[in-house]
Amino acid sequence: MRVLLLVALLTGVFLPTASAEIYSCRDRSGELHFSDNLQGLPDGCRSKEQKIKPGNIDNLNFVPSQPEAPPPAVDFQRSVRAVDRDRQEVAQQSRQLPLRAKKLLEDYRAAKQQKRQARRSWSYRSREVIKQADEEIVRALEGKQQLLQELEKSELSTEDKKTVQSLLDGIVAE
Repeated sequence: MRVLLLVALLTGVFLPTASAEIYSCRDRSGELHFSDNLQGLPDGCRSKEQKIKPGNIDNLNFVPSQPEAPPPAVDFQRSVRAVDRDRQEVAQQSRQLPLRAKKLLEDYRAAKQQKRQARRSWSYRSREVIKQADEEIVRALEGKQQLLQELEKSELSTEDKKTVQSLLDGIVAE
């Protein structure tokens, strides 16, 4: 009986100090790992381990990991590419303005010429030609106003703006 009492006493004394520690960590893919020793954890998350304190296991909460944000370098590269695309687009539109102004002036001059010829050689079809020429002239005047608005917003050099402006000055309302 003494032996049994001694065994019970020793077990009661050493049992509370023999509890194991449990470690947990979350790896890069978001997987949660548990182990009773640090060597049992994956290499990638050994520096991030946390000790789980003994207590009521019903109180264990699972908190999902936060999705990893892209590295700042990726966001920076995306924004640089977006700015480059915007600049190229503006430059492309600015290069198109003088060409559009020349085309508009040519269309205006062709319409004026058709109208003059129809008046000189009056025929049955002259009224129709004059009406079409007048419509072309109106379209040219509207196109001039649109190009002038785009010219104000464009990033053309002052010299290029003057060139476009002088082309558009050739389009005059009657």
